[in-house]
Amino acid sequence: MSSGTQKQWTVRGKGGWQDLVLDDQAAIPEIGDKDVLVKFSAASLNYRDLAISQGKYPWPTKDGVVPLSDGAGVVESVGKHVHRFRKGDKVITLFNQGHLAGSLDAYSMTTGVGGTVDGALRQYGAFDENGLVHMPSNLNFLEGASLSCAALTAWNALFGLKRLTPGD
Repeated sequence: MSSGTQKQWTVRGKGGWQDLVLDDQAAIPEIGDKDVLVKFSAASLNYRDLAISQGKYPWPTKDGVVPLSDGAGVVESVGKHVHRFRKGDKVITLFNQGHLAGSLDAYSMTTGVGGTVDGALRQYGAFDENGLVHMPSNLNFLEGASLSCAALTAWNALFGLKRLTPGD
């Protein structure tokens, strides 16, 4: 599926939620050879999303970004070199698309979904296969959509900007 339109929201200013704009004729993203097209079923809202809409987020963002880092949905189609997913799989977005393990680096900081990479407040999104994980089978879409940022918040508390040390 590479043609057609969808509904999506974008951040068009720095005044908060009133600067979210609905586009009901946005193009459904094209997928490349290693990409996965996801039809979103749920998304969750985090404090970060408000900070981005107010221009107060301290890390990179892009103008006109589709907000919300956390989404869950069903794979609609896959590129010809995708090996981890197939049509019908239930998936969850990863927060930083370029951060697969270890400490954050300059590149991974520029790959935040809903900040520099279009997020989940839309009907369809295209992501590199490494930017998604399979949704646990015991969760529904609403529960799955709440995992990404919550897990990253826990990881950040232990290993992030200020590392947790004995006695903390």
